[in-house]
Amino acid sequence: MKIAVYDVNLVNHMNYIGGLIKEFRSRSIEVIAFYDEYNSDAYSFLTEIGVTCIKVRHISFKEIASLLTKNQVTLLVHNAQRLGDTAFVSVARSLGLKSIMIQHGMYVSHLKRERSLFILKIIKTLRYVKYSRVVAKAIGLPFIGVFNAFIKHFVKSIDYTKAITFYNKINSDHVLVYGEFWKEYHSSNFGYSKDCMSIIGYHELLKVEPIKSKELEQNKICYVAQTLVEDGRMGREQMADFLRQLSSFSAQANIPVVVKLHPRSDISLYESHNFSLSEEQLPHVPIYLGHYSSLLALCGSISNLYLYEFPEHDIPDYFKENSSVFSDFVKLSNGITDYFKEPIDSECNFNSVFAKGISDSLVADRICELSVPRS
Repeated sequence: MKIAVYDVNLVNHMNYIGGLIKEFRSRSIEVIAFYDEYNSDAYSFLTEIGVTCIKVRHISFKEIASLLTKNQVTLLVHNAQRLGDTAFVSVARSLGLKSIMIQHGMYVSHLKRERSLFILKIIKTLRYVKYSRVVAKAIGLPFIGVFNAFIKHFVKSIDYTKAITFYNKINSDHVLVYGEFWKEYHSSNFGYSKDCMSIIGYHELLKVEPIKSKELEQNKICYVAQTLVEDGRMGREQMADFLRQLSSFSAQANIPVVVKLHPRSDISLYESHNFSLSEEQLPHVPIYLGHYSSLLALCGSISNLYLYEFPEHDIPDYFKENSSVFSDFVKLSNGITDYFKEPIDSECNFNSVFAKGISDSLVADRICELSVPRS
């Protein structure tokens, strides 16, 4: 068996499924990592364990088909349902290859996007065109219809199955999800049959006990950064205003703030403030602050979870039920201050949404079971 893993950025292969890739290599299974955007740390990590890294230099049906056939790929593994993933899955299907999607992160229905930011991102728009051509060629449909369908969903936020009526031609063969909730979600939102989904849990929850075993850093909070601005879901000034308020509160209340950065965080948003920035593991603190990142399930399983809700960025119910939610910064700052005056800890229960992750070894076993070639 020769497995191809695809992700837009090479670093995601290391950050999200690095342990799984190492498990495959320990079994002498060949792995090829396809990517669009290079990362030196990820390249070093992958090549040191014997993974071949190949940049996708030209987005076309011929190029992707050639990459899969010349490298004798027998199974495609990917991390999401983005356009790049869909292009690879569509071509793989046309070649008779199976594909497996591993859930990464969480999804929010009717996600708000700043359309003006999409207009400015010309490169991303051109990629939409190129990926649409690949998919159209792979499934035998007119380009303009495929392109319009993707624009309806990815830009106009129309429901996936309503916008992309040909979803059954571009979906993966199997999906590995975090929990029962996500089975229902992928079925309702992406059109997957529940029979083609398996629960592997949320791998980050394996870190709960190791983090809780560390000494608690009293009188400190951790803000979990999201890529709302970086992904075109929020105007920069709106986020900058929130961070200014958080920085001012931190200074006035003498409550230090550690920012847990996302791998794609724009550092310039944070470096002018009195924050400590961390790219490493979460610190052990009494309060975690965020919006609606999947990492908050780990945070809430460790300590108290406080969430700030931006306008038109609705926080999912499963987070609201396990946290203190604020839409006004003054009330948020008062809530944090009151906690440190008289701490009352709350408990979270994400079991039905984020099951505890299983080991990379068991995930690899499941993928190998599912990799039987199409008959």
